Amino acid sequence: MKIELDDNEINTVKNLINTRIQELRYGMDEDAEDNEDEIRGVIREYKKLLEKIDEQTK
Repeated sequence: MKIELDDNEINTVKNLINTRIQELRYGMDEDAEDNEDEIRGVIREYKKLLEKIDEQTK
């Protein structure tokens, strides 16, 4: 899917993703280690998404 966003909207999306990564990291510190691998996987996917956004906005 392709959508057109202005710089402000792109920055907002990136900030939301970064905030979610930080929330997951904080939650990982408090939660049992049972979910740690799953949470790390989700964080990796969010980071890949950020990389794709950066590649497409260059």
